[in-house]
Amino acid sequence: LSPFVERFLHRFFSWEYLRKSLAVTLSAYLATLPFSFFVFHQISVIAPLANVLVEPLITLAMSLVLLFLFTSVVFPVMSFFFSAGLSVLLFVFIKGILFLSSLPFVVFTW
Repeated sequence: LSPFVERFLHRFFSWEYLRKSLAVTLSAYLATLPFSFFVFHQISVIAPLANVLVEPLITLAMSLVLLFLFTSVVFPVMSFFFSAGLSVLLFVFIKGILFLSSLPFVVFTW
């Protein structure tokens, strides 16, 4: 499904990273949409936008977690700096998700 969505998005977005990210997000969203609607009786309108905004933060957070784990074994004192950066990043991540979920009309229920 992703290659078809990416070809469609090629008309609108010239930046390859954004186009591929949107294609994967929209493909997963469209593939799970019937299941989500059937099981949960709701459709999230903001989910694709939230996924595109959160994806770079998740990549950065995973990198910081790996650095934290490595430095906590080898240089325990340095691991404090990575844990502080990770704490700030996760705080921003959670606040952003809470903000997006608090917007009006982001979920349609049935």
